[in-house]
Amino acid sequence: MMPYIRLESSNSLEARKSILASQMILLNIAKRINSYQSLRRIELTKKYLLKQALREGITKISSLIAFLPRVETKMLKSHISAEISEPEETSQNIQKSNDIESQLSEIREKLASLNA
Repeated sequence: MMPYIRLESSNSLEARKSILASQMILLNIAKRINSYQSLRRIELTKKYLLKQALREGITKISSLIAFLPRVETKMLKSHISAEISEPEETSQNIQKSNDIESQLSEIREKLASLNA
């Protein structure tokens, strides 16, 4: 036989409220899990359809490549390399970053002199 514990009415009311609140939280969690599962199923079907569309696109592109005539690539490479002049731009970016670093160091020095 199980022993019973006598609770005051205020304690029993608080216990009932906490049990009901816990049940409500668990039901909300179950609802969110179900919605997550349905959204996940939708996501997977869309991924599958996207994968099929990409596969079809790749086959169409490869058939077009096989169908189109070949072009000499030496001319294209020389034109592309002549148009690209990035090393000058990267040196400018390095100078800008060095300039920012120097400005930051100046500001730190001014702050240090004000704090002293």
